[in-house]
Parts: sequence; structure tokens; C-alpha cells
Amino acid sequence: MHIYYMDEKKIILDEKTIKSAVKNRMSGVKCRIEEIEKEMTEMKKAFEVEHIENVRLRARKIMEHCMYICEYVRSIWTVRSFESD
Repeated sequence: MHIYYMDEKKIILDEKTIKSAVKNRMSGVKCRIEEIEKEMTEMKKAFEVEHIENVRLRARKIMEHCMYICEYVRSIWTVRSFESD
């Protein structure tokens, strides 16, 4: 039997649970990417009408989405598998 650690925590997860956790994080990444695409569209519109404060706001929102994506991906990357007795 394999046991898994995630997020560098000492929480033991079985295969079904770890697959579900990874799937949820991948879904989170996809959602954040979709949000970034929406923000980019709005930022482009704001840029075209030279509304710099709105451009800055959109850039901040994009940066926040990127930080969440990094956390989700880091979480997946930290999954470790160990053989159990």
C-alpha cells in the first residue's frame, strides 16, 4: 500500500484521497487561468481608453491569481509517495 504526504505535512493520505486532492488543485489552476484571461481582456480595454488606474487594478488581480496558481502547483509538486508495511 502507498501512503502520501502533501504540502510537506505529516498527513497520511490514501491513493483515492490524494488523487481527489490533486484533481481539485488542477481544477483550481484551470479556474484561475480563466479568471486571468478575463482580467487581461478588461485590462486591454482599460489600456485602450488610457484609464491607467483600471489597468493597475487589473494587473493586481492578475498577480493575485498567479500567486494562487503557484500555491496550487506547489501543493501538487510536494506530493510524496511512500511504501507502507
